[in-house]
Amino acid sequence: MRRILIAEDDILLGGVYEMLLQDAGFEVLWSRDGREALDAFDAFAPDLLITDNSMPRMTGAELMRAVEDRDVPVLMVSASDPRVLQVEPDMWLEKPITPARLLTAVRTLQRGTVQAAA
Repeated sequence: MRRILIAEDDILLGGVYEMLLQDAGFEVLWSRDGREALDAFDAFAPDLLITDNSMPRMTGAELMRAVEDRDVPVLMVSASDPRVLQVEPDMWLEKPITPARLLTAVRTLQRGTVQAAA
């Protein structure tokens, strides 16, 4: 897993995620909303999707439904509980999170050792 697509509308968080993951050796594409991420999905061919839920134009839940037929793990980083949204990410981190928690989650997904949502 080397390519990560981020869907995050918060400029500060998106920038932090992008910088943190690039510094950890990942190729990252940061989209500012779900629609932008969906538009870039096939061309970028991510190995992991990280998405918030509450975003303009397309929510993270809508994005997840739009790409559910692709074999790409999803890490949802959101204050919104995915069970309420009726989606099943491979892992969920409730905001706020620390950089260390994000990296741990990405590495866990990279190893394929996820047993349940965090």
